[in-house]
Amino acid sequence: MEPTRAATGRVQALARAALALEDAGPSGGRPASVRAPGAPPVDPADFFAAAARHRVTELLHTHGEALDLRVEFGPGLLDALAAVHAEDRRRVAVQLLEIGRLLDLFARAEVPVLVLKGPALAVQSAGNVTARGYGDIDLFVAPESVEAVHLLLAEQGWQPRRFGSAAPGSWAWRHLISTFNEVAFDGPASTVDLHWRLDPSPDLLPDFAASWDRRVVVETGVVDVPTLDAATAFLHTCQHAAKDDWRWLRSLVDAHRLTRLPEVQEALTAPGARRTPDHVWATLAVTDHLLGLPADLPVRVRTQVVAHRMQVRRAVRMQDRAARPDRPLPMSQSIRDLRYRLVASRTPRAFLGAVSATAMPAPSIEGITDRSAWTAVPKLVVRRIAWLVSRSVRWLAGVRVPSRADAGQGHPADATAALPGRPQVRS
Repeated sequence: MEPTRAATGRVQALARAALALEDAGPSGGRPASVRAPGAPPVDPADFFAAAARHRVTELLHTHGEALDLRVEFGPGLLDALAAVHAEDRRRVAVQLLEIGRLLDLFARAEVPVLVLKGPALAVQSAGNVTARGYGDIDLFVAPESVEAVHLLLAEQGWQPRRFGSAAPGSWAWRHLISTFNEVAFDGPASTVDLHWRLDPSPDLLPDFAASWDRRVVVETGVVDVPTLDAATAFLHTCQHAAKDDWRWLRSLVDAHRLTRLPEVQEALTAPGARRTPDHVWATLAVTDHLLGLPADLPVRVRTQVVAHRMQVRRAVRMQDRAARPDRPLPMSQSIRDLRYRLVASRTPRAFLGAVSATAMPAPSIEGITDRSAWTAVPKLVVRRIAWLVSRSVRWLAGVRVPSRADAGQGHPADATAALPGRPQVRS
């Protein structure tokens, strides 16, 4: 079930009200009504589908009573949100144990590692390990450590996902490391996204050495997690949201929460803030349009936000689209990735990397074990042409294209059972 525009708009409005409650603090009172007079009611299952699609069920659960969700949608919606919250809380507890296991593994191997996003970012931005819900475990290591980590994870039961994987020592491996920034590993209890850069475009965000020097340790109550400092986490959040065309509301919730922090505001007003990537300001402009920004933002920050509002219209369109379209136009994702990387590119190296990534994307290198580019690249070109022809024929014929699983981002399939007479909703 894909949510309607009305449901998505209602989720956006209530998420804005929830964040306003957080901005105001305990003494801020209840939010003003945000429902337009005369607006038609939104079906509870439709609303839940929109909240799950945008990954803000935890935010709405936390403030459900203050937002009068029971009055507007009935008790069934709050029960469904509570079911998702209970499942996410259980899965986050397991995730924290897995993070502890990984940190011990890396410490024994003397490999420095930072944990991105997840419970650490939830504590940094909202003071609660479950504030962002559940997701994959994102690890950040130096590029020269990737091969060793690849072997470590494999020895402990995590296997590289076929999509975008490559064998160490091969040309495909060198292409992956130099052109992309992450690869996924699936294990019995968790999925690990291994990063060796914070962004696909090199030289845009701090490298591992600089991030390690500025790292902070977040206490989660289960394990102490080394992660990015707040200012770097903010930049990473904004760039990640832009890379996804601002299609997830949760990324904008993260951006809003992080801009409350004094160290983030200080970074945005420092003398070097003029070198802040354009995508960061664009993400703040989109966040301001859809969710609002904290009222205490400095004037110079708001001036930059207003100057970067050209992406708002595209972001609103992406918010309304299906999270995983059934019939994507062939190479549509590659074109979006290229557009993002070209805008983010600041050096000839970054520009060439963007072109190389589009011509030879990560999915196409699977299984190519040749050590030399002279034999690997022709195989890849033939494979790429065959894929494009096949996908184009299927697209013209209207055949549905199965999407790759978005591991770790789902919600309980039966969460809408509490909504009487409503179909089950999957995120």
